Amino acid sequence: MKRDKDIIIAEHLKGNFSDNESLEGNVSTFFKKYIPKCDIFIDIGACVGYYILLGTKYMKNGGKICAFEPDSILYTYLKEHFKDANNIFIYSYAVSEKESKAPFYVSSIASSGSLVHNRFDNEIDDTFEEVHVKNITIDSFFESEDLSNCLIKIDVEGGELKVIKGMMQKLKTDRPLVIIEIHYFFLTRIGSHASGIFDIFEDNNYINRELHPARFLFVPKEKKEWIK
Repeated sequence: MKRDKDIIIAEHLKGNFSDNESLEGNVSTFFKKYIPKCDIFIDIGACVGYYILLGTKYMKNGGKICAFEPDSILYTYLKEHFKDANNIFIYSYAVSEKESKAPFYVSSIASSGSLVHNRFDNEIDDTFEEVHVKNITIDSFFESEDLSNCLIKIDVEGGELKVIKGMMQKLKTDRPLVIIEIHYFFLTRIGSHASGIFDIFEDNNYINRELHPARFLFVPKEKKEWIK
């Protein structure tokens, strides 16, 4: 099924935007409170750029925003929308556990894309199209960047564990704050489980707080005073 860019963008704006800055409840509330402390914001699964816009409004001068969106329609929209901003960098890469070229599944009906094939083998669904994208890891892409005053937002439709496994070094050394939308349904269907996400952060001395249903904030224990 052919993807209509106008329909895709309109549907995403309808479901992933908020003129009164209240998308995802306490996620927006926390974001606006914490982002002024950050030197860098990394948006993994940027969609139509709601959190990019919040970053431009609330980050301190000199703050940098790096956004990753492998859906070609959404990527083109973001590049055009933020073309005049010199502190915003939009990338068409997917973020995962290793550098590679990999399948990415996009929808013609505006449901979000994912690195994971979240349908059963015997299902027929012609609304999804398989494309191939470049994968990067946070550890390699930001190897020379200090992420100690960084907020990372992850919304990747079941690929959460893949992203986290590709940023293990930065979790150990730079200790960024991380917000993750956990897609329990997709994780279950690919034979994974959300407990793996919580285990990794617990093993790295992070605590967590649920900001909104299925949206969790992970904070290094030594930085817990920052979020009070």
